[in-house]
Amino acid sequence: MANITTPTWPSQVSPPVGQPKAKRVRCKLDTVSDVKAEACKLYRAVRAKEIDASEAGKLAYLLQIIAKLAETADLESRLAELEQQQ
Repeated sequence: MANITTPTWPSQVSPPVGQPKAKRVRCKLDTVSDVKAEACKLYRAVRAKEIDASEAGKLAYLLQIIAKLAETADLESRLAELEQQQ
C-alpha cells in the first residue's frame, strides 16, 4: 500500500494580509431562550446600523441552526428521562 499523506491545516484561519485579527466574541447559547436573546441583540444592532444587514442575515441563519439543535437536545434528554421512568 502506498503512503498517502493528508495535509495539515492550521488550527485557526489567519485574517487576510493587512487586516486586523477579528475579535472573538463569546455568548451563552445553551438554550432556545439564550439564542432568542442573542437574536434580539442582533436585531437591535442592525436597527442601530452597527452591523450590516447582510452580515446579520448570515448570523441569524446560524442562530436558527443553533436554536434547532438546542431544542432537539432538550427533547432528546426529556425522552431519555421518560424512557428511564418506564
